[in-house]
Amino acid sequence: MSKRLFATAVIASSLVAGLGFSVPAIADAGNGKVVVSQKDGSITIGNNAISRTFDVRGGVSKPERLRIS
Repeated sequence: MSKRLFATAVIASSLVAGLGFSVPAIADAGNGKVVVSQKDGSITIGNNAISRTFDVRGGVSKPERLRIS
């Protein structure tokens, strides 16, 4: 994994973790732990309630998909 891709994943997961602490009702709703995965030039961050996929090809992070359950 390149340094830029790793930095993007760290920043994105930090934002998701910070959101969980700032919104305790969502964090305590039993939606499971936040998972970060990388596959085919994209990074997905989410849990059972919500996930966000970013296209990270070319060294630029672009929002690709948002899933809300």
